[in-house]
Amino acid sequence: MHIPSLHRLAAPLTLLLLLVAAAPAQFMPTGPKPPVPVGEKFPNFSGKTMDGKEIALADYHGKVTLVDFWATWCGPCMAEMPSVRKLYEEYHPKGFEILAVSLDYEKEDLASYYESSSLPWPSLFDGLGYEGPITTKFNVNSIPRTYLIGKEGELLAFNPRGSELWTVVAQHVDPEGPQPPNYDTLFARYAEAPAEERAVLAEQAMKFAAFFPHEIFFNVQEVLKNEKLDSETLALAHRLVTEGAEDNSPAALGISALASWRTGNSTQARDYQHAMFEKVVKQVRSRYGHDPEVKALGDEELFVIVTGDPELIARLALFEATAGNMERARELLPHFVESDNTYAVQAREKIAAAEEKKSDG
Repeated sequence: MHIPSLHRLAAPLTLLLLLVAAAPAQFMPTGPKPPVPVGEKFPNFSGKTMDGKEIALADYHGKVTLVDFWATWCGPCMAEMPSVRKLYEEYHPKGFEILAVSLDYEKEDLASYYESSSLPWPSLFDGLGYEGPITTKFNVNSIPRTYLIGKEGELLAFNPRGSELWTVVAQHVDPEGPQPPNYDTLFARYAEAPAEERAVLAEQAMKFAAFFPHEIFFNVQEVLKNEKLDSETLALAHRLVTEGAEDNSPAALGISALASWRTGNSTQARDYQHAMFEKVVKQVRSRYGHDPEVKALGDEELFVIVTGDPELIARLALFEATAGNMERARELLPHFVESDNTYAVQAREKIAAAEEKKSDG
């Protein structure tokens, strides 16, 4: 069946639901060069908040300060806000500050966000967006844009994001405290570490897991492809996505299902994969349910068309079959019958074995 309207939606929805949620921050664009090299004195600037209070960067001398160019209309800015807020709550008592520069055009938009979120740090605001004097001074032509400034006014880092931001803040604000792990290298280090070092790495990884769900999901997704990983490394991957990272996106649920499957918990794998299936279908129907072509499709067919990946539904069938729900597995079979991925092959084998056993009985 050819569904023109749905096929136009499939690629962007697949990226939105399954890939973007797992993309690590370091793959985002970083923009042009900073106004000064790292280590040199950062230029002072000043502006007014919504209530007319004058604030200058120089007011933060003696503090490690994040200068953050952002706006309430900026999707990536708002997506990073929970992590930045947790960073502030963790290190503000130890001398960390944030001075934001809002590129909002409407004062009401910014004021509404501050009122609803109780954002604890100030934003300079002039309503001029990219044409404001501070923005043009630093040639800010894309946001979010961040500069981490040291206690003596020196530039410590340009555009740090995600775990990179946490790491550099921790190093300069609380160097003796626990340091966020590099999730890009965590599993390789863990797999090669002796038992006592593994315990420290695992504790460190779990402590910061809720702050970096996207980076964790991306790296766990990659590590689960390694069929030779030892059981302890797999167990850590499983704990990070199912307990540590506080995320309920379709991508997170799908990776949690794989992690559960690799560690032998087939019932939990089935539950996560089923939750992912239901969430994707619900999101699509809530957004496009008025379309007659969408209404005419069953949930399974809609899921396959939108994700563009029959492996995902083959996984669900395999997990259902392994958990003993053979009737549901058979219902899913037509939607991956021609697929030759590992999950599809195993699911068909389990269904066929069950049918043979039933006929013999």
